[in-house]
Amino acid sequence: MEQSKASKYKSYLLLAAAGAFALALAVGLALRWVDHNNRNVILLKHRVENLFTPEGATVFMGDSLVSSADWNEYLPGHNIVNRGVYADDTKDMLIVLPDVLALKPAQLVILIGINDLNKRLDFAQSAATLTRIFNLIDEHASEIRVVLIELLPTNDSWARQPEQFSVERYNRFLQQQADERQYTFARIGSSLGEGHGGLNPRFTSDGIHLNSKGYSVLGTALKPYLFVGNSISN
Repeated sequence: MEQSKASKYKSYLLLAAAGAFALALAVGLALRWVDHNNRNVILLKHRVENLFTPEGATVFMGDSLVSSADWNEYLPGHNIVNRGVYADDTKDMLIVLPDVLALKPAQLVILIGINDLNKRLDFAQSAATLTRIFNLIDEHASEIRVVLIELLPTNDSWARQPEQFSVERYNRFLQQQADERQYTFARIGSSLGEGHGGLNPRFTSDGIHLNSKGYSVLGTALKPYLFVGNSISN
């Protein structure tokens, strides 16, 4: 009798453990679906907006550092279309690039790469993806003026802060590509440091993403690199 109770109790425990595992698996899959679905919603929103976007705009592409900003506020006088996508890395940008090129922008401003470092992607892989991105631009839209923004600084508040040599290697690659392809390379990260070793705490709440003060400073630093019509910003 006691053995039968113990056997039943053990069965209940096994069923409970199996149920907990199944629930955890379902929650994990659901969260992954939500993340993926949110990105799909953003991309769908962009495609709908693209239908009403005139040719000749200045288009910003990149990750959350791009998508979080109202660039028309920080760069008045420019017709800016924001096509940044939260959490995107270089592989993601390669996928959405054709939709952006279809807009026939006059200027394409790119800020991408910090998520490659956050995800510890192999540098050779990131460099190869960027090369494919730049080749597509040059092959299908050579008349577009391209501005590459260097990777911006982070600080110790960001738990996944990349090693400095990784940032410098990435920026050297961008500089090299800009020189070879006659792009404009915007070396403006130092504007967010102001004497600090990394990102000035006044410009961020988490060590990587910018607040309104940070974007205001960044916009001022970026302005000289952008064209308005046929002339450089003043």
